Amino acid sequence: MKLLLKFLGLSVVLSSVLGLIGQALGPGYGSTILYALGVSVAALILGQRKFETDMTLKWLAIGCLIPCIYLYLPAVVSQKLEISLNWFMFQAVIFRNELLLVALVFVSAFLEEIGWREFLYNKLKKYGWVKMNLSVGVAWSIWHWPAIFTGAYYLGANMFAGVLVFTINLVLLSFIFSWLRQKSGTVVIAAIAHGLHNLIY
Repeated sequence: MKLLLKFLGLSVVLSSVLGLIGQALGPGYGSTILYALGVSVAALILGQRKFETDMTLKWLAIGCLIPCIYLYLPAVVSQKLEISLNWFMFQAVIFRNELLLVALVFVSAFLEEIGWREFLYNKLKKYGWVKMNLSVGVAWSIWHWPAIFTGAYYLGANMFAGVLVFTINLVLLSFIFSWLRQKSGTVVIAAIAHGLHNLIY
């Protein structure tokens, strides 16, 4: 697990520096892309060199469907049609053809997943499915902390409760995205699911 701590520390430092550079360049999605890039660069520095990109239409469909199910099924069951403000943002993006924004969301997710569901997945799976995903989920949450504490993420008035719920959410997502990574044989499917999650949620 020393590798996990090394990777997390390196990712936090690189992402924080790159995110600040992105903010200095001006408003827009650039700082998010650069923040995510820190994860990929950390994986590259620690030895990540290649990843499998072959995927089937079956797993592409499953990767797209799963975020829609876990994000909207509870709302459909409870008959609450007003899901969230981000759903309306998602519709606005599609209808206004802001495809660049959509592309940037998926690129950002892919840059993250190279670290979480490719590098760490391959290095930590020997410790077992549960321990791997608990560890990666908590690390993934901690990596977000600089963005959270500088106001890039708003988690509610009670910061402690917000961070706790956020961490639980990412641990659960780690199990889902790792399952997609394992079953599909490629990190690309996990990245697609991650991108859809960010775009819709």
